[in-house]
Amino acid sequence: MPFISQSNFLQALGWAVVNSLWQMALLWLIYKFFITIAKPGSALKSKSAFIVLLTGTAWSVFSFIKAFISPSTETLFTWNNISYSLNDTLTSILPFASILYLLLLAIPVVRFIISLRQVMHLRTKKIKKIEIEWRLFVKKMSAYLDIRKPVQVWISETISTPVTVGFLKPVILVPLAAVNQLNTQQMEAVLLHELAHIKRYDYLVNIITVIIKTIFYFNPFTRNLANVIEEEREKSCDEWVLQYQYDAYAYSTALLALEQMKRHSLQLALAAASNRELLLERVKKIMGIPSSPVYSVKNNLKWISGLVGSALIFMLLFTNSFSEKQSTLKNENSLAYAFENSSANPELDLSFINRKQKTSSPHSVRTINGKINDEEAKGNYLPAEEMNRYFTQANFMEAEGTPVLDEKDEEQVKEAMDASKKIIKEVKLNELEAFAADALTTKEKQGLKLYYEEELDKVNWDKMEEKLRTSYNKIDWPQVNQKIGVELKKIRLDSFITVYNVALSNIKIAKQELQDQHLKGIPDSHITICALDSARKVMEESLNQLKAVKEKKIIKL
Repeated sequence: MPFISQSNFLQALGWAVVNSLWQMALLWLIYKFFITIAKPGSALKSKSAFIVLLTGTAWSVFSFIKAFISPSTETLFTWNNISYSLNDTLTSILPFASILYLLLLAIPVVRFIISLRQVMHLRTKKIKKIEIEWRLFVKKMSAYLDIRKPVQVWISETISTPVTVGFLKPVILVPLAAVNQLNTQQMEAVLLHELAHIKRYDYLVNIITVIIKTIFYFNPFTRNLANVIEEEREKSCDEWVLQYQYDAYAYSTALLALEQMKRHSLQLALAAASNRELLLERVKKIMGIPSSPVYSVKNNLKWISGLVGSALIFMLLFTNSFSEKQSTLKNENSLAYAFENSSANPELDLSFINRKQKTSSPHSVRTINGKINDEEAKGNYLPAEEMNRYFTQANFMEAEGTPVLDEKDEEQVKEAMDASKKIIKEVKLNELEAFAADALTTKEKQGLKLYYEEELDKVNWDKMEEKLRTSYNKIDWPQVNQKIGVELKKIRLDSFITVYNVALSNIKIAKQELQDQHLKGIPDSHITICALDSARKVMEESLNQLKAVKEKKIIKL
């Protein structure tokens, strides 16, 4: 036992484990504050959460090294003079806690090794070639997304949902059921989702995240950050798919179909269909349905753990200073203290307050324009002239009324309101019913419809119309039309650039196919390698001209 209690390694490991709790809690609170203020998108949320997780890990490693090098000076908070008795108690307990930590660490480590072996077997076990059209699609989109590593796509009989494995040699595995049940547009959307993972280096990020989560298996804040990385990673890839104008309803239906096929999930593989709670949030975001806060035991535990961690940090940081402040407050009256020390600031004249200190009247003092108007209170308060020296009259402006628009503008406002009502009452309800067709029972659909109609009854349409009229009156329409014209020209220019990029990509693919088959051209056609090279040079020159025009911000279409 003396060997255990005096082990420098176990002592340092114990301090690192204890410090990691408040370190991750503090970083978690900073992250929550950042996303609350900045309101970033899914991609930035995922990146910032990963950076915070790496920062917390580096901080814990630094704490371990520091405690290992200088064990005698280590305390829970090195910058705070916390009681020595608590530190002595922790010092005697921490070596045994470290042993317990190492013993329990074996469980997540074994799970990680099993998951890693399963993922390695997926690359070679029961796979076969997929149709040529999907291989060409993956190759074309890889070139379009500037993915320089070769991406392979295979059909796998051991998985139930599409997954991406590998970083240096990425492989997309598609279940046979998905190929048979998904239509062309849905299949393209799912493959593009997996290509987005490869473009974002999500497989490498996921491995690092899982390793950190395995080491800090006891830390709830580490799990919270890992969950955020996973959730925002999938939402970001969904945004990539929608940017390529794929139908939101078809893509959502594909995700739901993949969820029905799923049997189990692997910890290290990146699957298109994630857990059900996250999938519901993703589908809502894809369909443009505003998500209301969901109160569940899991979410409540996250917030409770955050609050408890914050309270613990506050208590430990300010334990000593609180007692000093409390004794100071008992001995000094704040107002008298200000009077006694007013001489330190010659510009601060507080003597007028002590001139007349009589018993105040039970009636309130009424003022008009900052002057005393109550005769009963004049004997108990300062003269009006002296009061006006220290108080400034407040001016209040009346709220502006609803603006009056001309007849044409009023018609446009009415049309906008009518269209909004129709969309909200009819179109969105139909989309909601179609979306829930396969997920809810008839009784649940009726309840959902009644709830939707009840919420619509609570909408204050008159107030919405008034706000729309006020906003409409403040719009500078000539400037808006001018900006719209400029943006439309930019969109046309971007469209031309996109068409040229796609054409160049197709030319490269066609040339590569001819070279692989050792052909100089396609038989009985005018398409040859030389013709493709000539067409490529012409397109590259045109593309460079378009880019030069765009960079100079000179748009002539």
